[in-house]
Amino acid sequence: MSLKESGIEYKKIGDMLIASIAFKDDFDKIPQSLETLVKACGDRICGPAMTLYDYGVYTDGLHIEACFPVTEEIVADEIRSRNLKGVEVLSLLHHGPYETIKESYKPLFGYLRNHGITGTAYCREIFLEYYRGNEEKNITEIQAVLHKWGDRLSINLERVLGPVARDTVMGDAALSFTLESTTDERARWVRAAMERLDALASEDQKYEILSCC
Repeated sequence: MSLKESGIEYKKIGDMLIASIAFKDDFDKIPQSLETLVKACGDRICGPAMTLYDYGVYTDGLHIEACFPVTEEIVADEIRSRNLKGVEVLSLLHHGPYETIKESYKPLFGYLRNHGITGTAYCREIFLEYYRGNEEKNITEIQAVLHKWGDRLSINLERVLGPVARDTVMGDAALSFTLESTTDERARWVRAAMERLDALASEDQKYEILSCC
């Protein structure tokens, strides 16, 4: 199934300055935190409300940040500002109340799984439209942040072996598979690339390349 048929869109998201409130594992704190940010940031807000999730941090519970993009740094009480790095994502729109958003997560992450696409531990929710008292009209964008393994492989190949070896190992990666390729197509390219790497690199070099991907 294609991205379009799945209702999923690929996006490149640029860097942005955000003002945020961070907390652990308390979804009920999101609305309150966003209201605090609105009062503190005022007309310096330059985009819709967002929540950022780091599913790789579970020591004290799920790490959550409620935030807004802003035009200048804002620091007040529990509010902090930072540069949120740009990412590449697969995105899906959820229509309706937040309580049913898990139903939209299923097809998005199912697409990643079924196509062998590597995600990260990070996810974003952007509250595009919110109607208090009429939640059926709400629109929330879910963004699954992609792990750009191929890009890292290419960079590490050039760093360790040089540009010629990089081109040899990477081959026609851009033509061999896309975000709509099957898991088998993706796996075939990886196997072939690793065979080419075996012919060019020592064990130490392969470790240096692959351990940083």
